[in-house]
Amino acid sequence: MKNIKAMACFFLSFLLIFTNVTPVLALNAVPEMVSPGVMHTLNVKNGELYAWGDNTFGELGDGTQITRLMPVKVPFNKGSIASVAAGYGFSLILTTDGKLWTLGLTQSKSNPYNLEPVMVLDSVKAISARTDFALALKNDGTVWTWGKNSQGQLGINSTEDQLSYVQVDNLSGITQISAGYDHSLALDQNGKVWAWGANASGQLGMGDVLQRKTPVQITSLPGIQQVSAGYGYSLALDTGGDAYAWGKNDFGQLGIGDNTHQAKYSPVHIVMDWNNKLTKVIAGSTNSFALYGSDFYAWGNNKTRIIENGEHSVDFFDRPNRLFLGPLTDAATGFNNVFLIYPSGIQAAGFNANGQLGDGTMVDSNMFGDVLLDQNTAAAHRLGGSNRFETAVKISNSGWPHAYTTSVVLARADAFPDALSGTPLAFGLAAPILLTDKNTLSPETAAEIKRLSPKTVYLLGGEGAISNNISSKLKTEGYTVIRLGGTDRFDTSYKIAQYLYDNKLVTGEKAVVCNGLNYPDALSVSSAAGYQKMPILLTMPDELSPAAQVALTELDVKKAFVIGGIGVVSENILQQLPDAIRYGGTDRYDTSLKVAKNMGMDTGTVFFASGKNFPDALAGSVLAAFTNSPIILVGNNPPNLEKYHTLLNHLTRNVYVLGGDGVINDDLLYSMENKYFSYIDC
Repeated sequence: MKNIKAMACFFLSFLLIFTNVTPVLALNAVPEMVSPGVMHTLNVKNGELYAWGDNTFGELGDGTQITRLMPVKVPFNKGSIASVAAGYGFSLILTTDGKLWTLGLTQSKSNPYNLEPVMVLDSVKAISARTDFALALKNDGTVWTWGKNSQGQLGINSTEDQLSYVQVDNLSGITQISAGYDHSLALDQNGKVWAWGANASGQLGMGDVLQRKTPVQITSLPGIQQVSAGYGYSLALDTGGDAYAWGKNDFGQLGIGDNTHQAKYSPVHIVMDWNNKLTKVIAGSTNSFALYGSDFYAWGNNKTRIIENGEHSVDFFDRPNRLFLGPLTDAATGFNNVFLIYPSGIQAAGFNANGQLGDGTMVDSNMFGDVLLDQNTAAAHRLGGSNRFETAVKISNSGWPHAYTTSVVLARADAFPDALSGTPLAFGLAAPILLTDKNTLSPETAAEIKRLSPKTVYLLGGEGAISNNISSKLKTEGYTVIRLGGTDRFDTSYKIAQYLYDNKLVTGEKAVVCNGLNYPDALSVSSAAGYQKMPILLTMPDELSPAAQVALTELDVKKAFVIGGIGVVSENILQQLPDAIRYGGTDRYDTSLKVAKNMGMDTGTVFFASGKNFPDALAGSVLAAFTNSPIILVGNNPPNLEKYHTLLNHLTRNVYVLGGDGVINDDLLYSMENKYFSYIDC
């Protein structure tokens, strides 16, 4: 998962298998449409804009930078929407008056992203977006482009990036455009296809592998009605409904029945079963799709089992395979996922590390499931194992299914003090929190570290918390080990705060102060502290710890948040803190509700954690921080529902339960079913 800026940039640098086809749409009656990007998805339904997935750069358009696991309605008041296109970290919105608006990444160092729509071009009738560049087709048949240009994909006879839209060279009379990963296609009014950009796999269809920085015509194709550019390959559909493919074919994505999976540098005819004539082709990242009326075909990479998941599944399909999924109105594909549009709604399957499937999770799916549009009740999902180590691993698998992380934070599983300040560190590093015993790694934890393959493992606490035996073992296995530990729990919280400040992982202007002799309040605020980049400083109940005093001074903290009532952090301590405000309730459970209500958290997703032990909440805290979600502490008995009513209402649409049934039993969940939960996935 890469839900903060550092992680997003890291993810992009390793992104090798993405593409997304944005259909060209006329500026008249607008059907429901979906545009999947790298890590987020856009949808237009009944003229309303919805968005979900990663929101690091404000690309969802809801005015925040909070990742959304379920669709949110975006307030767009710039005009009626004609079409949308999602790229890497940015969104394009085309209105029916021909104005093109953008959100998110700008490529400008002085203004790196926009949280509000900015108008960038007019007289536009179609758009297409990919990872880090975009195309726009104007009413006069000219093509305009913007973004990254390392492979000449902008078609302007250079490889210089562009901060604003410029015209593509020598193109006129264009009726359709399609942006690939690093190449582009255009279709003119005479049915001729033009291509430019990267060509290492022959994706330009010119019979060679030479890069083109300006458009060239593919002369070997017949009259074409539609084109679609994918990652390193291209598809086209002629006026008779026959399909053609060229370029990269390592997963059989060309669909030509060639099991050698050799690239094709010139267009090759795709032979369909029953000689069906297609109505649309869609090039994906490593698999391809097509529509024949309302029937759906797929081929290419099937390791995720999206194409066919029967008893005798295969990893690749070299020929189009019909999926019996019912009558469709349209389909779209993003980074190794696919969306199916039905008259009754949208279904999705595939890659989901940032919630881009819109099903309330960050877990990949090989089965098509509903995108949860207009969901008025919450869905409950349990992340729990047979023990605390396994629960932490399940949480890690949910948030980091594809191991896109450079760091892992390791905390003591059975002694909490040193770990209480760890969530802001883990969030800043985009790292999962895993658990360990003092002297040995559990098999579950060791296996998960191996799967994640981080460069650095951070140990929270001194040798009394996590022994040098573990540190030495990790070093011998090739990991860099950084220990953040002090002479006691208070000094450890100072050491973590100091590291955060020195590495610019916190702002340094705000801090959280909690009782260091118990854990509930620190866990209640952990996700908020992580998301808002605030260190968690620990104190004694009646006297401000010397370590906290030093940290407040060195970090030049101007505002402090005290968590818990006067029984856990005295009024005397609050008076010593800069511009301090207290959030405390009658007990630990009430305090967690006060934090959720008052610290600017998004209650669209909430995390339930036990208020009687700490490991599961600790492991889940960084996952909650990614979506700015509160951690709600509960007992092991069904709660007073009225106490939770202000949170678990129509605004709360997704609930994660941290820990197994022995930690938070099913009775609690079933007591809320029907009233608050539409279903329980536990």
